[in-house]
Order: sequence, then structure tokens, then C-alpha cells
Amino acid sequence: MPFTTEGTGLLGLNDGQTPVQTPEESRTGDAGTIIQRCCQRMAELASRVLQRRALEWALVATDLVATVVACTLAGVSLLAWAALAALVGGLNILGGRYRFRLSLNLLDDVPALTAHILVAGACLLLLPSAVVPGHTRVWWPVLIGAALVVTLVARACSYAIVRAVRRRVVTSRKPTLVLGSGRIAGRIVRCLYEHPEYGLQVIGSVSDRNPRDEGRQHAPRLGYCRELAEVVRRSGARVVVVAFTSTSPSALVEALHGCGRSSCEIYVVPRLFEVQQINEHMDRVWELPLQRLPRLAFRSPTWRLKRLFDVVVAATAILLLSPVLLACAIAVAHDSGRPVLFRQERIGLGGRPFTLLKFRTLTPIDRMESDAHWNVANDDRITRTGRFLRHTSLDELPQLFNVLAGQMSLVGPRPERAFFVERFTQSVPGYSARLRVPPGITGMAQVHGLRGDTSIEERAAFDNIYIENWSLWNDVKILVLTLHSLTRGAG
Repeated sequence: MPFTTEGTGLLGLNDGQTPVQTPEESRTGDAGTIIQRCCQRMAELASRVLQRRALEWALVATDLVATVVACTLAGVSLLAWAALAALVGGLNILGGRYRFRLSLNLLDDVPALTAHILVAGACLLLLPSAVVPGHTRVWWPVLIGAALVVTLVARACSYAIVRAVRRRVVTSRKPTLVLGSGRIAGRIVRCLYEHPEYGLQVIGSVSDRNPRDEGRQHAPRLGYCRELAEVVRRSGARVVVVAFTSTSPSALVEALHGCGRSSCEIYVVPRLFEVQQINEHMDRVWELPLQRLPRLAFRSPTWRLKRLFDVVVAATAILLLSPVLLACAIAVAHDSGRPVLFRQERIGLGGRPFTLLKFRTLTPIDRMESDAHWNVANDDRITRTGRFLRHTSLDELPQLFNVLAGQMSLVGPRPERAFFVERFTQSVPGYSARLRVPPGITGMAQVHGLRGDTSIEERAAFDNIYIENWSLWNDVKILVLTLHSLTRGAG
């Protein structure tokens, strides 16, 4: 019951004889409440992580226990066990053996697990004798054989337990939406209802027409295809299975792009799956193959490296190019006066506006006209200095400060003004999907010559290809191609 100061008497007691909390006690109580809430939130976060990654953590624990048992049977040292566990675990991570899977079958894993243990054992022999002593090398065949047998037995037990839990515990299954309304969508819904061991619990469907009742069970429609992102957020779905649908391909891609920043996983029934071979990177629901779309880069931990790379390169470039920046500022001021910098509102990550910086290359005009005027290379308002700066792309250098501020990246889709973003979003398929990542000084579209008055459709297509296939090496490659283009005078 909370303390109160109402109705207090001379003895510091209220009418109900409840002690009154002093300021010091109040502060102590507030601190305790804050700590308690923080602990509760940390516990909830840990619970969500464990729930979402339960299978992965279970398989990691299984492999650790298996290597402990194998090393104990072979009588090897603790360092040798740690080295073997690290090697096997690393190879399994690279081979995708710890990812969430719908169909759990030990026989599907035998070839990969055998290869990983043999490779890890071979690498173990290359380590120095301080880590792997001589008697361990003598007992190497026993160690590898024991590791393989124990790992396979432990995996078989783990898979059996996971399947049993999925069948009996509804909360262990992931809330799932089925996108589609045809025969294939109905088969998926029916199979997931009849086979809970896949770990998916259908909570509804998303389609542009009423779903056909293809079986005894039927999923309620929760929204239209264009509302997919909102339905995912509202329903708490963690998996979306995309079946065949009457929705146009462009509208379907747009809907899937809208789920880019949600935590749900997306599976797609491949077209012509009847003649397609199911490989190790695919999953299966009964007889239907499912292709799991890879997690977008900006949802992965490696995306943080992009920000670190941006800050380091931008800060270094500003330091090294400071004489060039100063010379450009002086040239602009001497040619057409002040202001030296041109500031304009552009649309960045998630549709949020920011102020973009450039060296001014045009004679000053009304701001409203500037925000809605499509500038091209032969604009008669370009100054003499401005023409040189635009030709060499030196006018873009102040955007390095936008990068340091976190408003832009070195590589990404070029930012545009709000007027044109609204206009192109309505007329160009996939244009709004460019806003999923921070805008860049240069990008894949620019290194392919799409600058100035060029096709907006092609720019949007290249930008989305960049987003879907991002890697840090791709950023380095685009920067190198940009520098090569500048040295050739094609900036």
C-alpha cells in the first residue's frame, strides 16, 4: 500500500495510523522501485531471447555436453576439449546447424556434422603440443569416434524432446501468419494444424480475397496484403509463410519490404516447387518446400560495423581533405559570395527529415522553389565555381559531416527532397523501400552511372538490390568504384 501524507497528526501518523514516508525514505523507495523495474525488464528481455532462440541454445548446449563426454572417454586435457568445442561450434555456426528449423531430422544432419567433426579433429592435430599433448594425438581416432557418436545420440535426443514439446506446449510454437488464399495456402494451414511438431501456430491469414476452406481447419483473415506490416505488429506474429496469392508481384514485394524492420521470419513457397530440388538451405512443411528469406543486413549484428566504418572513414577523410574543403569554401565565397554552404531538407532513414550539407553551386533562389525544382546539369543558375565542383563532385564533401552526425552513411541510397519522395513513392514501385537504411553520399545506382536526370525506376531497383545484398565488402567496393569514377572525370 503506498504511503500518504494526508491527514497526518503531530506524531507523523495519518488517520489510519500508517507511518508517513520521509523524503529520505521516499528517495530510497524510488531507487528500489527503479532497480526492481530494471531487473524485471532485464528478466523479460532474457526470457524473450531464450524463447526466440530456445532451439539454437539447446543445440549449442547439446554439442558442448557431447564434446565433454567424448573428451572424458578419450582422456584428453581441458585445453584440448576447449579447442575441439570451439572448432566444432564454429563450423556448425558457419554451416547453419544452429539455426531455427521447422523439420528436425537427424539423418539430414549426419553428413554435415560428420564433416565438421572430422575437420575440427584435423585442425586439432595442427595445434601446438601445449594445447594437444602427445597422448591426445595417439588417442585421436578414439576422440573423433566418440565425439561423432555422442554428438549424434545427443542430437537425436534433443530433436525428440523439441518435437514433443512443440506438440504438447502451445506456447512453444511461433505465432504464424499465412499470406495467400489459394489451394497451397490452405494446404499449409491444414498441415500446420495437423503437425504441431513443426513449431508453428497459425493465428490467421493475410490475403486480398476470402481464403478458400481447403480443409477442416481454417485461418481467419486478419487483413489485406498491403496491411501485412501492420497485421504482423498487431498480432505479434513471428513467422510469415508466403504461399501463392493473386496479389501482383510488385505489391507483394512492397508488403514484404514493409516487414523489413520487424523481428518476424519470412518463408516463401517457391514457384514450380514440384520440379525443384529441396536443398539443405530450405525447410519443409509436410510435402511443401519452404525457402527462408535471409535476415536483412540491418537486422544483424554486423550492421553495427557499418556505422563504425562510416565514422572512421569520414573522420579520416575530413582530416586529410581539410585543405581541399577550405579551398572550396574560399572559391565559392569569392565567386558568388555567401552563404558558402547550401542547406536543404532531405528525407532519410524511416522517412525522417534531416538537413543535408553541400557547397553551394547555384545562385540563391527562393527556398520553396529549391525544394520542388529538379536540378539538372545544364541549369543556367550554376556558377562558374559551382560547375567545376559539380563536375568533380567536390560539392558533396560537406556531407561527410552528415555522416559523422549519423544522418547519412558513406554508401546508401541517395537522399531526396520530401516533394519528390512523395511523388516517386506513388509512381515508382519499390521507391519507399529505399528508406529502410540511412541515405548515402554514394551508392550502387551512382556507380552504375545513374545520376542527375536519369531513370528513377532503375535507381530504386539498384538501391533495393544494395539493401537486400548488403555487406561491408560491398560498401568498400562501391567506394573504390566511386573513386575510380572520379579520377576518370565521370563524377
